Amino acid sequence: LTTPEIMEEDNRSECHAWSAVAIYEFTAKVLGVTYADGKIQIKPFVEGRTYAQGEVATPAGYVWCQWKKDGNSFEITVDLPKDREADLIMPSGKKKTVKSGTYNA
Repeated sequence: LTTPEIMEEDNRSECHAWSAVAIYEFTAKVLGVTYADGKIQIKPFVEGRTYAQGEVATPAGYVWCQWKKDGNSFEITVDLPKDREADLIMPSGKKKTVKSGTYNA
């Protein structure tokens, strides 16, 4: 084999560009921005990190977010496409529907 084979127990393919690049990990996992069924979801993964910022292209438009963690304090600022909302899932697991703005947990 010239690339890793696809493993049955993991949906991720290390040999296909859509899932093998670091940009996917950063946008969908670290920033936590995903889009499915016409909805934007933001679920940041903060473990081992204190800060992340970036912009993610979705079918609904660009989503910009920045989050920071300081001890038990967590703050996230999001900028969504015009007239759009997102499901925000905080590191604590608390879920809320949000518009562009800053949110604390």
